[in-house]
Parts: sequence; structure tokens; C-alpha cells
Amino acid sequence: MSEQRRLTEHEGLRAMFFYLDEIWSKMPQTEIGAVLSEIQMLRNGEPADRAVIGDWHDAVLKALRETQ
Repeated sequence: MSEQRRLTEHEGLRAMFFYLDEIWSKMPQTEIGAVLSEIQMLRNGEPADRAVIGDWHDAVLKALRETQ
């Protein structure tokens, strides 16, 4: 299991940029409302669309690599 830590504000912002940039590159017609509905956290702590977990993980890793 990998070690977990909190992202800095800068890393979090970079991760969100990479996440949104990837969505935009795949589907430029996507509106922000659609993205927000997919990543909305449900009562069980999971995003409404579980498929976003992998995309978010990739964006975080990219942000961490960039800041090293």
C-alpha cells in the first residue's frame, strides 16, 4: 500500500488543472455542470461517478511528479 499525504494548495490546484484539462481534451463540449455532477461527493464519501476516481488519481500523480 502506498503512503498517503495531503496535497499542498499548489499541488491540489495543479491536480485540478490536469484533471479538467484531460476532460476538456477528450470532450471539449462538456459543461462545468456536468463535471461537477460527476465529482459530487455522495453521503457514502464516494463521487457520484466512480469512474472519475482513476482520472483524479492520474491527475494527482502528474501534479506530484511536476512539483518534485
